[in-house]
Amino acid sequence: MTITLTSSRYPRKLIDYMKNEMNTDVETAGSGIYYVKGTDIDTQILVSKQLDDREAGYLKLLQVHQKDKNLTKNWIEEYIDNIKNPLYAVIMNVLAKADPDEILEVYKNMGVPKISESNMEFLMDMMKKFELDKKLEQKGKEEGIEEGIKQLILKQYGKGLSVEYIADINDIDVENVRKIIERSDLSSDS
Repeated sequence: MTITLTSSRYPRKLIDYMKNEMNTDVETAGSGIYYVKGTDIDTQILVSKQLDDREAGYLKLLQVHQKDKNLTKNWIEEYIDNIKNPLYAVIMNVLAKADPDEILEVYKNMGVPKISESNMEFLMDMMKKFELDKKLEQKGKEEGIEEGIKQLILKQYGKGLSVEYIADINDIDVENVRKIIERSDLSSDS
């Protein structure tokens, strides 16, 4: 069994503590890989920023602040090609929980002109994982409510009610009422 500690940057204080207080040795095993010798349990430290993209690209995908769209795109392409492989499914489940918006954004921007069967399967799988259908339905409801409020405000303004009165009776901030009216061009008509 090996304990693996990961960090986006070199954990200098931790390594100094391990060397000085725990009397361990820390050896560099490769770019971004450090082995800690002298502990009861084998321990390694991975510094993700130092890791080679080709060798540890998918590990970098798990970082919270990972924003390499190309790395995500490459992963999605590989996942689509291996969609039936359970190992890929496990990795995708972790990535889907870590940053679902990133995965969907990159896939959308890939510009896949024709949706193949595996791409359709990927999209359906992602929709299930992210409960995207529920999110889209909720977003649609919110936009519908927003549009209804805008129409109500514009109708009230069109009937000659003051901005302040409209804000008061609808329990909406006066500035928001003004913005809605200004964007609709009704303010120039009155």
